[in-house]
Amino acid sequence: IDPERGYSGLVTGKPAAVIYARGGAYAPGSETEGLDYQRPYLELVLGFIGFTDIRTVIVEPTFMTPPDQQDAFMENAREEARKIAKGF
Repeated sequence: IDPERGYSGLVTGKPAAVIYARGGAYAPGSETEGLDYQRPYLELVLGFIGFTDIRTVIVEPTFMTPPDQQDAFMENAREEARKIAKGF
């Protein structure tokens, strides 16, 4: 802690990757966006630690979704994870 600046994270200059899997869909601009407590909370915690480059993969919605659509969501998530992994 710095008396003038307060708390600052110690993990700096490194990316973080977070993979979210959730039953509902909380897309930006949607009616349910405000119900997404998962991503904002984890980004707050990671930011407190010092991460500023937070890369995300989101698999949603997984609840009550037909299997063929779930397969497409999973494949999209795998592709996004591959792209993120190349950047580490």
